[in-house]
Amino acid sequence: MKIALLVSQLPSRCKHGPAYQMHYLANHLVQRGHEITVFSMDPKPDDALYNVRIVKVKDRFKIFRYMWALSRIDYSAFDVLHASGDDALLFLSKNKPPHVRTFMGSSLSEAFHMFKQPKQCLKTFVLAFFEYISIFVADKCVLISKGTRRFIPFVRDVVYCGVDTNRFKPGNEKSDNPSILFVGTLGWRKRGNMLVEIFNKQIKTKIPNAELWLVADRDAKGEGIANYSKVSTEKLIELYQKAWVFCLPSTYEGFGLPYAEAMACGTPIVASPNLGAKEVLGNGKYGIVANDNRLLDALLGLLQNEELRKEYAQKGLDRAEEFDFSKITTEYENLYYAFTNNSK
Repeated sequence: MKIALLVSQLPSRCKHGPAYQMHYLANHLVQRGHEITVFSMDPKPDDALYNVRIVKVKDRFKIFRYMWALSRIDYSAFDVLHASGDDALLFLSKNKPPHVRTFMGSSLSEAFHMFKQPKQCLKTFVLAFFEYISIFVADKCVLISKGTRRFIPFVRDVVYCGVDTNRFKPGNEKSDNPSILFVGTLGWRKRGNMLVEIFNKQIKTKIPNAELWLVADRDAKGEGIANYSKVSTEKLIELYQKAWVFCLPSTYEGFGLPYAEAMACGTPIVASPNLGAKEVLGNGKYGIVANDNRLLDALLGLLQNEELRKEYAQKGLDRAEEFDFSKITTEYENLYYAFTNNSK
C-alpha cells in the first residue's frame, strides 16, 4: 500500500513525542511492506526507512503556511493519506485519497495551561480552531487516549501511542545511587522546575546521595543534578533503564509517551494526575499518581523501598505490552485496509 503521512516535524530536528511517534509508525509500516512517503518541514532522520518530501515554507506564520502548502499537493498516487495534524485545509486538495487523522492530544486543553504565555496561548487557541475543522475534513478520526474526548467529544475511536518494546526494555542494572529521571521541559506544563525545587530542598536532605537526571530543554543547578539535552534514543533508553524512578509532574498530557517508555524499561513512575497519566497508569494501578502535596512522599516512598519499586516495575511491564508498536501498527493498518477494501 502507498501511504502519505503528513508530519510537520521529525526527530531530525524536533524532540517532541508526536514527531517520534509518527517516525516510528512510518518505519514499522515500511517493515511490513508498505511504501511510505512523509511530507514534512524537517529533513529525513538518519534511521528513517521511509521517503521524505520536504515542504518548504517561510518562518513567519510557519505552521499556517505549512497547512496551506499541504492543501496544494497532489496525493492521487497514494492509497491512503494519514495526518497527525495541520490538515484542516485539505478540503481544498484535489484527488485526495481516503484521509485518516490522528489527534495527538488537544490544543484547546494545552491552551488552558498557557495563560502565563499570552502569545503562545493565543496561537494554541487558533490551532484548536483548526483541529475542530479537521474533524469534518478527515474521513476517519482517532484519538490517542480516551481522556482526549473531553476536549474533542465528536471523535470516539482511540488508537494509543506505541512503544517499540524490542528497544525500550529493562536493562541489566540500575544506577548505584538512588536516581530520578525527568524527560520534558523545565517550564510550562511539564513543570520540571517544580521537580528540581523538590529535589534540591527536600529529597537531598533526606537522601544525600540521590541524583536527578534531567533530559530537558535547558540546564538546572543543584548538587546531584545531571543535565542532558538532545540525547540519542539509545542514551534515552539507557537512562530509563538505569533510573530508580521516573517522574513527570505535568499538568496536561494527551497520552504521555514517556510514561509508557519508562514502564517498558522496567522503571516505576510518579506522575501528577493529568488526563494522560491517569489513563496510561490506570488511575494509579501501574504507577503512582500523586497530587502536588503528595509528590515528595511518593518519590521518597519508591526511592527508599526496593520491594515497592519492584512491584510497580512489574506492573508497568505488564501494562507496557498493551502499547507495543506491533499492536498499534496493526490497528492503523486495519484502518487503512478498511478504506481500500471499501473503495474496491
